[in-house]
Amino acid sequence: GINQAGGTAYGIWNAAEVMTQEFTQRLQTYNIDIRVPVYENETYRLSGIVGARMFWIWERYKWRTIDYSIYGQAGGLDQAIYTNIVSNRMYGAHLACQNEWYLGHGFAFSFTPDAALMVDVVKTRAKYQLGEKYVGPVSKRGRSMYTIVPELDANLGISWYPVEGIELKIGYDVMALFNTISSRHPIDFNFGSVDPAYESQFRIINGFTAGIALVF
Repeated sequence: GINQAGGTAYGIWNAAEVMTQEFTQRLQTYNIDIRVPVYENETYRLSGIVGARMFWIWERYKWRTIDYSIYGQAGGLDQAIYTNIVSNRMYGAHLACQNEWYLGHGFAFSFTPDAALMVDVVKTRAKYQLGEKYVGPVSKRGRSMYTIVPELDANLGISWYPVEGIELKIGYDVMALFNTISSRHPIDFNFGSVDPAYESQFRIINGFTAGIALVF
């Protein structure tokens, strides 16, 4: 449409009044594990952990442009939305070595290094559309890619056993993933053949954890 403020700028992006950018990232991980005791004495316990792992990183870049009229009004046809979604779904196996030291008074310290090898099923979708749903024009492109992702993980934790069979734990996790896919420059300004660049990325993810376990 015509930008009504000056009368000479055509299209939503030309002389648009408002542009907003938004980036959303979500992470989920699931494990099915078997824990095997290896060595134990009065103050130290060593265990091996082996199992299956699913790791999912979902990312969306969103760019919204609004072209207001001279009266300060804008409907769905005066808005354009560009989105670029990258989904890394990783499936594989992992092996960990859990070390636990008893500190006394029901407290224990743990250190667990972990390594995994996963197949990454990557789905991408870049799309231009108007703010009014189900109204054209729309330009979009989706791609599927497959990579191998090694992962290194380490966890430091403090556990408290107030009574037998109950464990309270806080910890700190550091995860390093190699060869995932991302779109560091998410916008392709060519509406006719939207095809942004995707590339391999090394990621470090870290944070604190807390949990409770009931042991039967």
